[in-house]
Amino acid sequence: MVAVALEDKFVDTSASLSRLAEQVATGELALPELQRPFVWKNVDVRDLFDSLFRGYPVGNIMTWRTRSESVRTIGTDTKEADPSLLLIDGQQRVTSIYAVLHGAEVLNKDYKSQRIRIAFNPLTGRFETSNSAIAKNAEWIPDITKAFAENAFTVVNGYVEGLKATGRDLTDTELATVQTHLSRLTDLPKFKLAVVELKEHADVEDVAEVFVRTNNGGKSLGQSDFVLTLMSVHAQKDRIALEEWVRAAHTDSPYKAARTPHNPHILPDATQLVRVVAAVAFRRAALSDVYAFLRGDDDTQTRAERFAAWSVAQEEVLSTHHWHEFLRVLDTAGYRSSRQVNSDFAVLATYAIWTHGRQRGIDRRHLQNLMARWFYAASVTGRYSGSGESTLAADLYAMTRDDVDLISATERRLAAIMTPDFFTTSLPEALDSRSWSNRALMAYEAAQVVIDAPVLFAPNDERVSHRLGPSTAAKGIERHHLFPKAYLRHQTGLSGAQWSALANRPANAALVDWVENGDISDDAPAHYWPLHADTLPHATLAAQMADHALYDGWWTDDYDTFCETRRKLMADVIHRGYQTLVDRSPVAPDVEPEDAPIVVGDGHSTPHATSVDRSHISLADLIAAELLFADETITHLRSTAPGSGTVSTDGAIILDGVRYATPSGAGATLANGNVNGWETWAVERNGTYVRLDDLRDAYLESTSLPPATD
Repeated sequence: MVAVALEDKFVDTSASLSRLAEQVATGELALPELQRPFVWKNVDVRDLFDSLFRGYPVGNIMTWRTRSESVRTIGTDTKEADPSLLLIDGQQRVTSIYAVLHGAEVLNKDYKSQRIRIAFNPLTGRFETSNSAIAKNAEWIPDITKAFAENAFTVVNGYVEGLKATGRDLTDTELATVQTHLSRLTDLPKFKLAVVELKEHADVEDVAEVFVRTNNGGKSLGQSDFVLTLMSVHAQKDRIALEEWVRAAHTDSPYKAARTPHNPHILPDATQLVRVVAAVAFRRAALSDVYAFLRGDDDTQTRAERFAAWSVAQEEVLSTHHWHEFLRVLDTAGYRSSRQVNSDFAVLATYAIWTHGRQRGIDRRHLQNLMARWFYAASVTGRYSGSGESTLAADLYAMTRDDVDLISATERRLAAIMTPDFFTTSLPEALDSRSWSNRALMAYEAAQVVIDAPVLFAPNDERVSHRLGPSTAAKGIERHHLFPKAYLRHQTGLSGAQWSALANRPANAALVDWVENGDISDDAPAHYWPLHADTLPHATLAAQMADHALYDGWWTDDYDTFCETRRKLMADVIHRGYQTLVDRSPVAPDVEPEDAPIVVGDGHSTPHATSVDRSHISLADLIAAELLFADETITHLRSTAPGSGTVSTDGAIILDGVRYATPSGAGATLANGNVNGWETWAVERNGTYVRLDDLRDAYLESTSLPPATD
């Protein structure tokens, strides 16, 4: 087959605004799932028409000619023709033009119909978003849509007569200005936009290439966009069903006359659902692989079979009955709402594995507990952060293959993840950060739900599970600084970001009754704690302190000692939460941890008898191996959070005079949120930066032991 050059796969052309709007109205020009719903605000539409009016450039439109009869159209009205052009780039502009020229309703980002009204002042040539004040002002045309339905002469006469009715007569100069402006306005439908039209024989890779070369802004195309485009071409009903499900989830409306998928935990988008369906249908996690697999070769029958399998899996995934049954897994794990969920990927990966378990007929209660433990483990370890696709691919292969028992495989993987060392070493280190946006802190609160901990000092024995519930008022509970921020500022003299980073250590957070938080103010712990402790019976106080990771005499310790001690106790609470879930399992787990596999490119695994868990390697190990050196400068490479520090002799990072036990803890301070410090910190070697993660790989090679992936 003769290759066709890229430049022969598209043509440069143009189209008037009226032609584009007409193509949309008839359905000839349609929108595949390559861009988001209409998200512009009315002021953006106003600015577009102002630019068109003044002749400013507004960028290219990109279309793709296709023979497909199954793509999504723009707007909410029915169409007269089957689409022959897909709109690839320019959705917001074309939708704005169509909505204003035709007065059509469009679906906004919340999937609600809206009518866009733009006003125009012929005296000044100004555009504005219409409002009630403008509608009452005769100097304005409150809705330019009506002007496009008439000729300039009629519009001018109507405008002048409207002004006369209010006692306003125009001077000759003003009349000339009005005539010029209205003539230009009514001629706007003739304004031509540059259009890049891809030919029929262009493929999705060509679309992406041309898009990148011609588009200087807007949304870049991802692998999910290509999968959704294939659905637009080959599986119209499935694409429409996917879109309707997402719309129902975001608007709290029914899906196919059934229960709404709306929920307090997560509002998935189309991309996320595509990933779940792919994991269920083909046990694939990398969307690039999914696209290549669905597209396949030129064998029409094979492609049809794959889309048939996709359709079956999607029906399972989009079932609102299944969806809400799965969401009970999150509640069981102690994650009551989106406030606690730090990884949508972890939710949807667990949903995919849960669906495989449901398809195998695993007892409902057993599956719920098993997947609750899996989600708990995935959340607290950040299992799917970083290389989420490759991790999920390995999990799908290890746990859901036809030749493995899903229950036993999951138990083995959990045993390898939730090790004693994780709870005693890795978890306290994960809590050593300078931000409350910390997955370990969220897991700690989830554990409090699981163990049914009471709210600290709540007068009516109210439980944390209730206060974290989605229906509780926003001010029903708040995280309180056990060492108040004002107290720490007074004690340390710090201010600004350094002060906030010091005060916002996860170990300084506690869930308390909100009234009590106001009472505590900026008192020292040694002052306020005994006063509140005296209000509870000794046994009640002791139980609450255990559930909230507090130890006897903490209020008299210095801040650093308190944080270091409490991190270990918080890790103990998280361990208690996990063990509580284990104890509640209908079938007692009795497995040994699996040997850690090496995952290769095709998704297969090779077990090794001995392996090293990367998470157990510390900076001290790198120093001992002479891969890292004490007192050398270490640089944070993230462009949005630059900084530098030094490596201490015991393997900590010293940043602005503050000691951080882990790279991630130091990185979180600079980034004001969770980061993988092993990937963001680096040291200089021979004039180039080498990341800590690469040094860790070098350490693994020097040990002659393979790395563990779990």
